[in-house]
Amino acid sequence: MADYRHAVVWIGHDQAAVAEVSAENGRVTRMSIADAANAPPSRPLNSTFARRLDQFMGLVASAVGGSEQIVVAGTAATTSNFQHYVSEHHPLIAARIVGIASGEQPASEGQMLDYGRSYFHLANRLAD
Repeated sequence: MADYRHAVVWIGHDQAAVAEVSAENGRVTRMSIADAANAPPSRPLNSTFARRLDQFMGLVASAVGGSEQIVVAGTAATTSNFQHYVSEHHPLIAARIVGIASGEQPASEGQMLDYGRSYFHLANRLAD
């Protein structure tokens, strides 16, 4: 089993992709707001949409919970919303966010994995 220490999260308004990367391996997990229907909300919410969005953010946070370094990508609004959610509900995950990138969803899983490898390779070289 590969040891994935780095993750790239691309998050949109109703879907997300999480690329977990190591030097040799990688995997991409895709999820949508519909996948979050059975997840417990982190707090009581009045509207169905707010509850589903909360569950969706929790699902995405869980997917990166084991990563040591995380980059969050997406639109300014979605990355900001995710940062706010994890800061409030998952502060240990929020502390491991090392970068924010804006942009469209990568066209392929390979592009996401390549981006993660190049980002973390550069970040780790600068830290040395």
